[in-house]
Amino acid sequence: GEHYNERNYGAGYEFTSFENYDELYFGSNFTALKDSFNEWQYTVSASPNIRFKLSENSAISVGLAAFVMYKKDNYKDGVTKENAEYDFMAGMAPLSSFYYKDFSVNAAYVPTFDYKDIHNVGFLIVYFGWRF
Repeated sequence: GEHYNERNYGAGYEFTSFENYDELYFGSNFTALKDSFNEWQYTVSASPNIRFKLSENSAISVGLAAFVMYKKDNYKDGVTKENAEYDFMAGMAPLSSFYYKDFSVNAAYVPTFDYKDIHNVGFLIVYFGWRF
């Protein structure tokens, strides 16, 4: 009977220290998006990454992001969508990206975890980027 937001839109900004392929570099970003409960969530992350060149115009990267998210905490025991309050949530997520010229498709997976009264069901965040 629960209805979820299936059109999670948002925006963000990413900065990286990328200079050379096959070398470790660091990235950081800020995003704001509407979550599955149609509430705004804000995330700041930092990650070590490595990027591999596939062809003249394409590459892939892999990394591990440490993040802090500020969102309505709907995952605590006894909390409903209506009485959820904003709270911080921190974690780590493996990530990967595919680059084609100035366009990128990026994905981060936040795994399922249980900690005290927080029960998080794993989810995948996919976002698209454009280098200006």
